[in-house]
Amino acid sequence: KQLPLCFTEIGYVSDDGFDQTLAQIGAHNFIWAEGTSVRDQAEWLEEALLRSCRSGQVKLFIVWNVDFESYGEDPQAGYAIFRPNEKCPSCETLSRAVGTLRNEGCMR
Repeated sequence: KQLPLCFTEIGYVSDDGFDQTLAQIGAHNFIWAEGTSVRDQAEWLEEALLRSCRSGQVKLFIVWNVDFESYGEDPQAGYAIFRPNEKCPSCETLSRAVGTLRNEGCMR
């Protein structure tokens, strides 16, 4: 029997919207994400949600994170879908994905 998957922390870090880059704040373990825009973050979260639900193997999908503000060596705010300017591009794409998945009968 297959066990369902649960994604408890799915997210994409981006320094987009912050005054300093990941390198400038000393987040050396996250340098790989430099150049990731909030638009990338939004599109990738949407795609991950669509694929997860449609796979029939994922029962839980939790976005990491919504509104953290800590931005230093461990740049949690870089994962936040609400950005420093209080805009949330991921809110649009995730809302669209949920609507699509509900219409397909994937989400209840």
